[in-house]
Formats: sequence, structure tokens, C-alpha cells
Amino acid sequence: LKTALHFDWTMDMHIFFLIAFIGWMPAPVDIAVWSSLWTVAKQRELSFTPSLKESLNEFRVGYIGTIIMAICFLVLGALVLHGSGEELSENGSIFAGQLISMYTSSIGSWAYWIIAIAAITTMFSTTLTCLDAYPRVLIPTTEILFPAISKSLPHRRYLYWFWIIVVASGALVLLSYFVSSMRFMVDLATTLSFLTAPVLAIMNYKVVTDKHMPPEARPGKGMRIYSWAGMIFLTAFTLFYVVWSMLGI
Repeated sequence: LKTALHFDWTMDMHIFFLIAFIGWMPAPVDIAVWSSLWTVAKQRELSFTPSLKESLNEFRVGYIGTIIMAICFLVLGALVLHGSGEELSENGSIFAGQLISMYTSSIGSWAYWIIAIAAITTMFSTTLTCLDAYPRVLIPTTEILFPAISKSLPHRRYLYWFWIIVVASGALVLLSYFVSSMRFMVDLATTLSFLTAPVLAIMNYKVVTDKHMPPEARPGKGMRIYSWAGMIFLTAFTLFYVVWSMLGI
């Protein structure tokens, strides 16, 4: 009963769950880069340069909305899934059916289509977001690694579609390989995201506090303290996980 209701630092399962939970809650750290690239693309397409306040407000709406959605899913999981006694399948399609069935059993059959549409919308929007974001990140990465590549708009479009094909093909290969173990695939993705989070957080902090950033656009003292606290926590927790994994403690 204790292990079912309370977190236990001595149990491997609980540690792995916490790592996966932090890795993508409420969103991966690299979402800051995605948001920046989307703002640049919006500026290019609309020929409109938003102010710093407008850009920050746009980011906050999306990020705060993600936090609210994450809390809602966490609460629903705690109230519906936890303690249900049903063993969830690692197969994606079976798991989706179990999830909808459990919610409709708890809430009522009238909620079937609401839950189904919410689940499909969540999965589709996540897929669409990642499928667009990763190629946008990989374009400047490719240009930095290979300076000889032309940075003209047509070449950037070719690179964009090239990386979409690569990312989509890689995703299909992973899905076919891990089709019977969705849990392992999700745990792998979230754990890798968690392990890279300290590096990405430090890089983000360096970008917004470096001398190239106008003084009025740099974060204030309170935000700097908050950022340092987050980076220290992420780094310490990552080191703990690495040592714990290596020593098997």
C-alpha cells in the first residue's frame, strides 16, 4: 500500500517515473527555441516585427496554456487511472482504447466523444508541432555545421522538407520497432529530454543574458535568480540520476 500511494526514492520504478515526468512537464526545455524560430518565421511571412512584450505575451499564452493542460491531464490520471486496478497495455492502440473506456466508465457514456476528440486532438497537435519544430531547428544547425550551404530562401525550403522527411521516416521506424512497447518509447524520449535539459537551460540563459542582447531586453534580477535555481536543480538531479544509474543504487 505504501509503494502504491507514496513516492519511494529506493524504488527504481518511482525514480524512472519521476525522470520521465520531469522530462516533458509541462513541456521540454527546447520549446523556447521552437517559439523563437516560429516568431522569426512569422516575422518573415507577415513582414511584421513584434515588440519584445508582444513576443513574450505570445510565448506566455502558449506556455501557461500547456501548464494548465498538463495539470488537467495529471488530475484526470490521478482521479481516474490511479487505483482503478486495470493493467494498462504498452501497445499504443490498445492503451488508447483502455484510456477512453476508463474515462467514459467513470464520467459517463455521454463523454465518449468528448474524451475521444480530446485524445485525438492532443496527439495530432503534438505530432504536428514536433514535425514542424524539429526541421526548423535543424535548418540553422545544418547551416552552422556546413557553412558552404547556401542560406537563400529556396535552399532553406529544400532543407526544411529534407528534414521533415528524415524526421518523419525516423519516427515511423521507431514506431514500427517499438509498436508493442509504447511505454519504453515514451520513457526513452522523456528521459533523453530530461538529461539534455540542464545543457539547454544554460544555453538559453547564456543567449538572453549575453552582451549581444540589449540591456532592456535582458531578464531582471528576480528572473535571473529563478533561472539559476532551476538550472541548479536540473543539474543536481541529472547528476544524481547518472550516478544512481551507474552505481545501481
